[in-house]
Amino acid sequence: MIPGHAIFAPSSAARWTACPPSATLSQGLPERTSEAAQEGTRVHGVVQRALQTGELPAPLAPWIPPGKNMSDHDVARYMQDYVRQLGGGKLLIEERVVLAKGCWGQLDIGHVTQDIITVGDYKNGSWDVEAKNNKQALTYAATFLDANPAAQWFRVIIFQPNSWAAGTRPDEQDGFKQHVHSRAEVEAHRQLVLSAMAYEGPPLPGPHCRWCPAFSRCPVMSQDANFMMAAISRNPDMLLPHELLRMLRIIRAVSDMKAHLENILTERLKAGAQVPGTELKIGTKWTTWNDERQAAEKLYQMHGHKGVKPVTPAAAKKLSPDAAAYVAIASHKPEGEQKVSY
Repeated sequence: MIPGHAIFAPSSAARWTACPPSATLSQGLPERTSEAAQEGTRVHGVVQRALQTGELPAPLAPWIPPGKNMSDHDVARYMQDYVRQLGGGKLLIEERVVLAKGCWGQLDIGHVTQDIITVGDYKNGSWDVEAKNNKQALTYAATFLDANPAAQWFRVIIFQPNSWAAGTRPDEQDGFKQHVHSRAEVEAHRQLVLSAMAYEGPPLPGPHCRWCPAFSRCPVMSQDANFMMAAISRNPDMLLPHELLRMLRIIRAVSDMKAHLENILTERLKAGAQVPGTELKIGTKWTTWNDERQAAEKLYQMHGHKGVKPVTPAAAKKLSPDAAAYVAIASHKPEGEQKVSY
């Protein structure tokens, strides 16, 4: 078994294929965590147990309305059903796969037949992840090239039931997205990976900087800091479009660090640090149930469905064909506003 973490991890391939130095600059930095990330890790464990041992969590009681995320029971059941329909072939669950020295990762699902390789990944978050040209999945797919010379097709499956886009596309059912890549496309991606690993030039800034843990130690960012200080003193109406874009990307990357830095400062203050201009305050919390399951059951008994919050239209579509038909006439999607993306 390969110890530690891969320098060029498939999970961050979208970043380091765009900026190869970000992979080495990130080494040794503490990994940022969040409640959402911890929840994703927990559900991954549920999926793994369901696929390896058949363990299926209990379904929600009928009086418990569906939450923001798909229940553990449904996630595990959908994944089990998908794996069953793959049919004969070699099945890999949570298998460590290697593309090259320094580039390896843990595969959620792999399925190998003579003609087609399937690579499956579960995503728990809401930020929509595409199956087509998914750099993480393509990197996993490339690990099968040499051992399977006859395979001409590589199918990428993303199961993301909690995605913002889940249920809004007719070609996706219950959060499943898929795309089939040709062998030539996967081979081209492998070459992209090997070229990135051999790159010796300077960092390459872009949208990917937003997710880079090495943002604070990147030499290009030090240049951006000087640019930012000079640009702030100018009239925004006089800034050129490319200068506005550069400023916005810097601000966004710094903003993403804000919660992490606030948590660090909070812990320092709790430990006794005295920092002028700061104080610890008790945050506002909304009233919550002592036992949410018991409360929902009791209110359901007292007031029927009036006592239970209605599910969202997107969640209602998944309940039944009748519910989906009702959603079609009882809900609407407001027209989106045009807004710059960068």
